[in-house]
Amino acid sequence: CSVRAHDKDINIVSVAPNDSLVATGSQDKTCKLWHARTLAPAGTLTGHGRGVWDARFSPHDRVIATASGDRTVRLWSIGDLSCVRTFQGHAAGVLRVRFLAGGLQLCSSGADGLLKIWTVRTNECAATVDAHADRAWALDAVDGTLLSGGGDARLAVWTDVTAAETAAAQVAEAREVAQEQRLDDHLRRGEYGAALELSLALDRPHRALRVLTELLEGKDGGVDALRRLAAAWPAATRVRALTLARDWNTRARN
Repeated sequence: CSVRAHDKDINIVSVAPNDSLVATGSQDKTCKLWHARTLAPAGTLTGHGRGVWDARFSPHDRVIATASGDRTVRLWSIGDLSCVRTFQGHAAGVLRVRFLAGGLQLCSSGADGLLKIWTVRTNECAATVDAHADRAWALDAVDGTLLSGGGDARLAVWTDVTAAETAAAQVAEAREVAQEQRLDDHLRRGEYGAALELSLALDRPHRALRVLTELLEGKDGGVDALRRLAAAWPAATRVRALTLARDWNTRARN
């Protein structure tokens, strides 16, 4: 069977995950829903200001996302056909949209060559990728990996590195906590030389000034102890110490 579905060109046909509904997006600015077996109308989504280039059902919820030449992505309730979210940020028409992370995020590609990741709950753009030198016509997602194709004839694969970056940040934070503990231990034991070196290595100017003051005012040689300590420093540590000394003196005069 067939029906006259729209007043203008149909740009996209999309089937729901349970095969019950079909969505069509058209240059007439609407997205229409149809019962898959009979092609009987199930509803019309209206609100876009230009043609609808793409439509995609959520893999889990009763919502559908549309991408339009009006530079927006919209999220619609299938139950009452209302627009529940509008995502704005592309500088040109949005050509494709896909659900990510089990429906918690959306990815859109546009005529501006950009890929954008949107957080559905907050409406915020979580990331923007300058993906193509021309229109990003094609987009798909599988197992956390995005594939895009553009008018620049490039096919690109994008991998989500959020988990790896989070793990690296946690390792760096744990390392910093351990170094801070070492610094406190040196100060508690009165090991000002080791504490000063570690303060410089950690780039802690205020701690370094405090340690330097205690070293110079201490009973372990003062200036002579500092000279012996600095003589063993690598060049980079000396440069950092001199830079801090200049800054401290400048602030003291002002």
